[in-house]
Amino acid sequence: MVKVSFGPEQDGCTRITLEHTGWKDTEASLQAREWHVDAWKGMLTSLKSGIESGEGILCCQ
Repeated sequence: MVKVSFGPEQDGCTRITLEHTGWKDTEASLQAREWHVDAWKGMLTSLKSGIESGEGILCCQ
């Protein structure tokens, strides 16, 4: 399950927290989790770029 939360910061910005849960204690699940960590990093980089530039990288197409 993926949960995204939004909360205020003292400087007027918004903190975005992403929580991806449901992983099992197996080797296959550990490998899948590591893959998802890298995928989330790429997607969040694309989102940041899109917000800052108005265009985005579109990393996953």
